[in-house]
Amino acid sequence: GQIYPIHGEASTVFSSCRLKNSVDRIIMNLPEKAKYFLDVACKLIKPGGIIHYYTFASDDPIENAKNEVCNMLMKYCNLSFSITSLRIVKVVAPRKWQVAVDIKCFK
Repeated sequence: GQIYPIHGEASTVFSSCRLKNSVDRIIMNLPEKAKYFLDVACKLIKPGGIIHYYTFASDDPIENAKNEVCNMLMKYCNLSFSITSLRIVKVVAPRKWQVAVDIKCFK
């Protein structure tokens, strides 16, 4: 396969409908802002595609990250999904972790 990296502000770069349902993988690696673009990612991802979502969580980081992602996907995205992986990336402050969530999307 071929890789076409696209760099830019997601809300403007991806406003074009030509990419809708055509992206295999989306890496959302800015934890403090990823939640604002999850709806855009859902429009771009094709069936069977993977969204790599990063977030910050506290207390029970795995469970909190899972709940955040599930709630946001159900609220903003009209698709079926399964969480294939949840992992702590690193500690960023006392009682605060960066968590990676891999989401497989189905239409």
